[in-house]
Amino acid sequence: MKYSLLLSAVLSISFLNAELPYKEGEFDILVQNRVVAQVNGKPITALDVIKRMDLLFYRQFPEYMSSRSARYQYYEMNFEQIKQELIDRELMRADAMEMKIDISPSDVRQELEVTFGPDIISNLDKIGLRLEEAMAMLKDELLIRRVTMYKVNGKAFRNVGPQEIKRAYEAWLTTHTTPQKWQYRLFTLRGPSEDEGKKAAELIRQELLAGQKPEEARAHVLQEELISPTITLTLSDLYVQPEEEVPDLILPVLSKMEGPGVSEPFAQLSRKTGEVAVRLIVLEEKLASVTPPLREVESRLKNELLQKGAADESAKYLSSLREQYHVSNDRGSGNLPFLPVPK
Repeated sequence: MKYSLLLSAVLSISFLNAELPYKEGEFDILVQNRVVAQVNGKPITALDVIKRMDLLFYRQFPEYMSSRSARYQYYEMNFEQIKQELIDRELMRADAMEMKIDISPSDVRQELEVTFGPDIISNLDKIGLRLEEAMAMLKDELLIRRVTMYKVNGKAFRNVGPQEIKRAYEAWLTTHTTPQKWQYRLFTLRGPSEDEGKKAAELIRQELLAGQKPEEARAHVLQEELISPTITLTLSDLYVQPEEEVPDLILPVLSKMEGPGVSEPFAQLSRKTGEVAVRLIVLEEKLASVTPPLREVESRLKNELLQKGAADESAKYLSSLREQYHVSNDRGSGNLPFLPVPK
């Protein structure tokens, strides 16, 4: 069972700037030990929550373990969440007992070495835990993992099959398919009449079909005065556009072009000025729509479905346990059972 803490490693450096009434090294943390929850007849105390936070803090930020400022801020930010975690863990432990799940001493010893390294006793001293306490906590943790595998992950795995992955893939494609694009340039000719514009456009078209580049064709017809000086000729920059970005007046012509080439001259009426313009499209490339195959993203989509499924199953499982054991979801009064005191 994964529990997301409110604090991430990215924010760890902010520990050093915690706003406390005392400077680092000038205070201790006083825990007012009291029962903060009751689960299945077992009390959960403030000290239980603190010890759990110390273990998690050691795993995440071992370099700050000696900083009381860092630990105090961590306690403030995570106490209520870890208290709720301990309630859930106690409920899951009770369920594991009914399922007769057992954890061997060798499994606990191995987890102890993984968590605290070869120098176990020294590292336990850093967080104020006795060996027996650490082994009991880690045994519970292994127990929770087993229950989670049976009651949460197992169901999530069974609910993710080929059909679910296919549906996820189809939904994924709606935002991850590269649309078809046209890469083109546009000649625009404006003059006294549509016929003159089309004749001039045809001259440019023949230059292009003969192998000249758009800039060369434009320069040639202007230098050789092949078109009337009353005609204004412009050549656009290169456009690379999907269908939704292509102007409505251009799209019908562009859509009929199968590949690189030059369109027939066509006239358009300007909606703003009422002026007739003759256009010529030079299509340089038609970029096909790209759809990533399922095999490239199947593993990723499956993992996402499993994670979501596990989160959903976990929420349902814990909700059913709280209902079964009559545990409320009350988040508490907000009065934290610890405070900084001067040395």
